[in-house]
Amino acid sequence: MFFRYSFDQRVDFVGAGGLGQVFKARDLLLGTTVALKQINWARLGVEAPEGEWLREKLINNLFVEAKAHARLSQLTNHVVEVSNVGFENSCHFLAMEWMEGGSLRGKGGKLPFTEVQSIIRQAADGLRVAHAHGVLHCDISPDNILSTGRHSYKLSDFGLLNLVNTHLVSNGGPSLLRGGKEYWLPTVVLTGEEQPSTWSDLYGLALVFHNLLTGELLTHNKGMPFVVEPLKRGAVDLPAIVAVFLRDVFTRRISSAELFSQRLSSIALP
Repeated sequence: MFFRYSFDQRVDFVGAGGLGQVFKARDLLLGTTVALKQINWARLGVEAPEGEWLREKLINNLFVEAKAHARLSQLTNHVVEVSNVGFENSCHFLAMEWMEGGSLRGKGGKLPFTEVQSIIRQAADGLRVAHAHGVLHCDISPDNILSTGRHSYKLSDFGLLNLVNTHLVSNGGPSLLRGGKEYWLPTVVLTGEEQPSTWSDLYGLALVFHNLLTGELLTHNKGMPFVVEPLKRGAVDLPAIVAVFLRDVFTRRISSAELFSQRLSSIALP
């Protein structure tokens, strides 16, 4: 039970990820609806003494995530805002703005091209600002791009972020703290051959773009997404420029969010 936030764990449960669980809650102080994120200790299984180091890492990461959201949301409209972070009733929590439209999960192949283009441009703008201020997201996927319900989209869940040259999460071999959903990350990052980078964030965003357009997931060939041409949206062939754009991201010809947005904006369907 929280002093400031009211919710029913059975009715208001929104979802759970690798590190936390989220509830729809009422902020009794401000009279607003928020998304309340808690670290999911039971799921992580860190109650034993040997898990203390991990507890400290995750608690630190929650506060780092809150600071990143607070900082970046002042600089762009495309990062979810945070209103509070703290510890209450033996629970570490993060209170974020409630995004009425939910995530992009399950939206693949169901949205008009112009809306898909707008969504990805907005997400790219969030990444542009984050990268300009030394922050990598490290967990780009349909789950972490949220809608206000009014055609506005924002990046969420910077819980696996990396501060460039500061490495606040584990960058050794594969581990829980590396995080990220396997399909949406480059193989060279998953295996630890390379560190997360601005390119690996854009790689994930390109895969989200393809999924939203086609409703499909690209297969991987030798660690790289295999772009078959022509790409199809239902029974309709997509222009070759779409496949060229994706390949240029995957092969690092496009490695900045600014260039990503410019090239994306140049794509038009007949």
